[in-house]
Amino acid sequence: MNPKAILDIIEKYDRFLVACHVNMEGDSLGSQLALASLLRKHGKQVITANGTAVPDSLKFLSGWPDVIIDPGTTDLAEVQCMVVVDCPHLKRIGPVYDALPPDVFIVNIDHHVSNEQFGHVNWIDGCAAAVGEMIYDLFEASGHPMDGDAALALYTSIMTDTGSFRFSNTTPGTLKRAAALLNYGIKPHEVYGHVYESHTQQELALLKEVLGNLQLTDNNQVATACVTLEMMERCGGRPESSDWFLDITRSVGVVRATALLTELDPGRIKISLRSKGFVDVNRVACFFGGGGHRAAAGCTIEKPLAEARELLVEQIRRAVSEASPAEL
Repeated sequence: MNPKAILDIIEKYDRFLVACHVNMEGDSLGSQLALASLLRKHGKQVITANGTAVPDSLKFLSGWPDVIIDPGTTDLAEVQCMVVVDCPHLKRIGPVYDALPPDVFIVNIDHHVSNEQFGHVNWIDGCAAAVGEMIYDLFEASGHPMDGDAALALYTSIMTDTGSFRFSNTTPGTLKRAAALLNYGIKPHEVYGHVYESHTQQELALLKEVLGNLQLTDNNQVATACVTLEMMERCGGRPESSDWFLDITRSVGVVRATALLTELDPGRIKISLRSKGFVDVNRVACFFGGGGHRAAAGCTIEKPLAEARELLVEQIRRAVSEASPAEL
């Protein structure tokens, strides 16, 4: 599958829904908004829907107010084609999945190696640093000019999924695309400020409590920390506002893999995983029915928090032990 083939499929339909995974971040929302822009340039009718709220840190992107976060209140019966971006499992689009018409044609555009190929058409590129790179290539293949709003969305997508171009997934192609996007007047320091320097006092209070329960095991190679419902209620934090805590725990010199366990409900724990070096946290997430990338993945464990932590550490320990000592 390639950009031209995707564009040929797009031409067959008139009414589109563009969706991404729940608890969206820069790549998913940025890719979604940019793709919606491209579809409209093709004269298509487009709805964007996610099922969870847009994070405050991404509300500088044009088009976010139009994203439907309660699909059950919107009639999607006329949708002919749904394009899902940056989502390895179809049910991770959350409430959007339940609102879909039964005969909708699904196009799956993703860069997760764990993608389940759930679409009628699947364009999966595990070498892409972000789905934003793939949508950029769609624009290039389409011949339609990109506007500044779409360029900003794609730059945000690429910047966030490469950790501001410092992760190992950053390639010469990544930097070439980012450089081309800067020609649209994007100011990198402003984008960085919106995404990474807009934390609230509530988040800082929550971070203090999370670091208080940080556990280092396996010769300090594995770090885990928990966000409980009680902590969020006390500090005023939200589940989607704490993933950046992983950047702090991963920064500890001897830590090879880290996990944040966030209590969504009693007995339902959201797991966010990160690694450095070559520890494969994707295999950990897949063990629990999730997925992602080698260095960043996620899943949900339907267990009480303490039990979930114990099960998770066991799997991370196994992933660390199977990584080559030379790679570590």
